[in-house]
Amino acid sequence: MTLLTQKTVSFAKYQGAGNDFILIDDRSETFPCTDELLISKLCDRHFGIGADGLILLQQSAVASFRMRIFNCDGKEAGMCGNGLRCLIAFIADCTLLQSDLKIEVENTIYPCFYDKERISIQFPLPKLLSEDERGIVIDSGVEHLLIAVDDIEAKHFIEEARRLRSDMGVNVSWVKQLGNSVQIRTFERGVEGETLACGTAALAAAYNFFQKSDLDSVSIIPRSKEHLLFHKLGSAIEMRGPAKKTFSGSISP
Repeated sequence: MTLLTQKTVSFAKYQGAGNDFILIDDRSETFPCTDELLISKLCDRHFGIGADGLILLQQSAVASFRMRIFNCDGKEAGMCGNGLRCLIAFIADCTLLQSDLKIEVENTIYPCFYDKERISIQFPLPKLLSEDERGIVIDSGVEHLLIAVDDIEAKHFIEEARRLRSDMGVNVSWVKQLGNSVQIRTFERGVEGETLACGTAALAAAYNFFQKSDLDSVSIIPRSKEHLLFHKLGSAIEMRGPAKKTFSGSISP
């Protein structure tokens, strides 16, 4: 049974720093998560709702709630920082907010905070996986290749990023440090194109910045120009950034 043979299902559309998602309350766990074709159709910007991905709010036995995130190709992703902030805003709008909010994503639990639309998430420290002439690969929930560049506006970004994504199977980002801030462009796996922002790429860039600096805060500037603020908190890194509802609707048979 697919979603479109069930009763009408409500959804909401949110964006976090320009990264946009379809949000569905699936605490009943009736959404057909294995239907990659359906998810990709819902995310299609010409024939569907249109989004970088789809997020389900589900029950959790070990946290306040569980998040499942799917890329626009229909495949499930390991983590999404901007998506998690959108989920927190969705939870608040659904009047399900709890003072002690923890969200389960795969096998990790993330402490999250919401205060009058100020949303922050605490992430465990990412892991440096490799470093060579191509760049630095960091696991920040998903794997990202970071490449330091002088000209972040160069036109060959997508061509080069697509090649590296194909060769290495990772997300690819260009980064340029400007004092205590870092500009970033990201080619996302699963979207197979450049997005306006990527939370886990920004987290990887922040972690890389902290490894090379004695500063404990940094502003990451994605293509959307909506800054993501990161603070080093010992064994964790806190992300603060925007998440806003853009519209809502329903999917009918």
